[in-house]
Amino acid sequence: MLPLRTLTETACLAVALAVALAVCGAPAAAGGPRDKEVLVYPLFPGPLPNGYPLPYRKVTPMDMRLMTAAEKGSLQGVEAALAAGASVQQRDMGGNLALHRAAERGHLACVARLTSAGADINALDGDREDVLSIAVRTRNPALTRFALNLGANPAQVVSRHRGTALIYAAHLGEADTVLQLIAAGAPVNHVNALGWTALHGAVMLGDGSERYNDIVAALIQAGARTDLADRNGRNPLDYARARGYQNIVATLEAAPRL
Repeated sequence: MLPLRTLTETACLAVALAVALAVCGAPAAAGGPRDKEVLVYPLFPGPLPNGYPLPYRKVTPMDMRLMTAAEKGSLQGVEAALAAGASVQQRDMGGNLALHRAAERGHLACVARLTSAGADINALDGDREDVLSIAVRTRNPALTRFALNLGANPAQVVSRHRGTALIYAAHLGEADTVLQLIAAGAPVNHVNALGWTALHGAVMLGDGSERYNDIVAALIQAGARTDLADRNGRNPLDYARARGYQNIVATLEAAPRL
């Protein structure tokens, strides 16, 4: 017998599909009145259990052209699709806007044009990432700066682990990006679903090198608490000692007690 949660998720998906058919209708035969709109894609006004999206509208060929152009970095293609009526709010089956496709590949001009056309720079994709967290994850400092200038929110909760762009940057060892996010107002003591702060990420997922020590120092200077414990009851200093990161141990031990 299937677990109750699995049955619930299956039922929710069935309801979502039923709503899709009720709202959008089944595809018409080729040459019919809706031959121009034959694919049903979801828009994410809110997730169902396990991330299943609520269906919203049909994708048109122009919507697909917009997504393809954004992914390829074709500003001319983006302009043409928008002029033909493509929606910047339409998502693909992965829950991604054209904006997210452009961001994944670092196409700054397309990101700018899509936001000027109404795409929300803080919109989350199907993996719960926004443009800013995509920029950090893909190690694209130019896009990071660009996103912040366009109004990206450094405090936004992102990812399945409910982290932040700062936690991403800290565990990836992106020291300059950490400083940039701190300056933009990123919360240094945000705790994700694993019980980790940016300090935990820098220590646990770093290699103990000087760049990670610099990140730890920058976080502490910005007010990061060194005493916060994760779900295992361990704080960053515990992990630094366990891994033998003596330089980071010294930095953490010298931190003021808040």
